Amino acid sequence: MIINLVIKNIKNSILEFRKVYLLMLLSQFVAIICIFFSYGIYGNYSAKMQELNIDSYSIGTSFENTKVVNIKECLPQLLNEFDYKLDYVFVGGFWNDTPVSMHFEYHNGMYDISKTVQDNIKLESGRTISIEDMTDGLNVVYSYRGETDEVGDIICIDSVDFEVIGVDEVAPGDLSIPFTASNNDIKVFVVIFNFRELPTQADYSIIKNTFEKKFGKNVSIDEFDIRDEEELISMKSIIVISVAIGIISALNTCLMYGYIISKRRKQMAVYGIIGASKGLRLAINELEIVIVSLVIEITGFLLYRCMLQAIITDIYESSVSLYSFKSYGIMMSIYFICIFSISFIMLKIMNKKELVEMLKQAG
Repeated sequence: MIINLVIKNIKNSILEFRKVYLLMLLSQFVAIICIFFSYGIYGNYSAKMQELNIDSYSIGTSFENTKVVNIKECLPQLLNEFDYKLDYVFVGGFWNDTPVSMHFEYHNGMYDISKTVQDNIKLESGRTISIEDMTDGLNVVYSYRGETDEVGDIICIDSVDFEVIGVDEVAPGDLSIPFTASNNDIKVFVVIFNFRELPTQADYSIIKNTFEKKFGKNVSIDEFDIRDEEELISMKSIIVISVAIGIISALNTCLMYGYIISKRRKQMAVYGIIGASKGLRLAINELEIVIVSLVIEITGFLLYRCMLQAIITDIYESSVSLYSFKSYGIMMSIYFICIFSISFIMLKIMNKKELVEMLKQAG
């Protein structure tokens, strides 16, 4: 019975107050779209501001049953993601209980020497590993074994001959070779990515996902406190955006709907005369707003989700995961509560008038 009256009122209002009603519907539709849009923009900004969450300039990975050749297979694609964000990469391995180290930078698809490492070398004799050694993949070795080795000596590392080009004693016992050298059978136990600035959670995820996909249980990644992207956006920001726009839209809706209700005084008075209580009359008008608002919300959600969301996330480089069904649900619920609460207060005030007074005002 009540639903039939509400639907009838909606039809009559659209016919009798077409411009006002359409304007009211449009304002609600724009409001719900604005809430989704504002959340996406602010959420993306907020996430980026909180991304620098890893409190170390280095991300380390340790390996078992892994050789240099295996690292070489997946490293270029991984390093292309970072380019100049990385200072250098350290790859550590063993040959007959002797540590073998490789330090390098990677820019524009090319391996380069590590300037940071080169600046800290204390050369005793010979020279350090050069760009040409790295580019050409020469089998040369820089020895940290002091008097044990001399420039020009040949060291056989796992069946491959390396010529000693330089010697110092900064890290006694270590041998350093170009990462591009032909010895691919050295067993790797660690790879460390050293960044110029604090790495982001996205950087960490790239390393973790790439290595775990390639090496499975043979790799172990440093653990950091990583939060889900949805958690980066505080619940407070969702509430503030939804409430702010929701209240403005609710006030605008009530202003226009109040005009329509004021033109219905005679109809409401007639309902009262035939026995409809104040509560029933309030419920009829409130249900009209509720039904219309729900239809607009659902329509706005479907349009934004199916069409606008992809455009917004592409233009502003937002993450799709920001727009979870949970986030949509919270925003839509808050908006609905704003509309319901303010319209209820308005109708409560308008419904205080007695039937005689309503008939007089209706003329």
